Amino acid sequence: MTFLEMQTRLNNKLDDAGNVRWTLALKKQNLNEAYKHLYSIMVERGAINVKTGSISVVAGTQEYNLPSDFGLAYGKPYRTTDYMEFDICDYKDHDFDTDNGAARSTPCLCYFKNNYRVETSASYAVIGLRPIPDTSFTMYVDYLPQMTDMSQDTDVSLVPSMFHDLIILRGAIICLEDVANEDSRYK
Repeated sequence: MTFLEMQTRLNNKLDDAGNVRWTLALKKQNLNEAYKHLYSIMVERGAINVKTGSISVVAGTQEYNLPSDFGLAYGKPYRTTDYMEFDICDYKDHDFDTDNGAARSTPCLCYFKNNYRVETSASYAVIGLRPIPDTSFTMYVDYLPQMTDMSQDTDVSLVPSMFHDLIILRGAIICLEDVANEDSRYK
């Protein structure tokens, strides 16, 4: 169900197709709030579909950008050629910034970090390998996609479609709670 279809169904639930009681912007905001709430519950319960990203590792290169929708690693990164999993370590536990020509070999550790680009005001996720690889190979990372607000009418929620009605119902509850909080009869 698209974001526009959710908006239409929310209008029907609230009997407010003309945006008289609630503005369209407020309804969209409440649908997104409901979406975030449900998404976080589904992540906790393991009900969000895991994606797999492939990364072409190049000999002599330590860090690689992760897919743009990367949200959270799901398990350990791996490569299928020898079924090797990379143990995850904390970036701060090691001095990764000073390589000083360290010996290169087969990596066994990886770390995740977020970088921020000032010129574009964008944040992106990075995976780094240690030791620095001496050969090229393909590494795979299973991950949960990052949830972003629905903004375009054609956007579709990451929550499985069988739960889309819950987003609409929660959005309606939030709208009605806002009215109850503003109405002195309910205070």
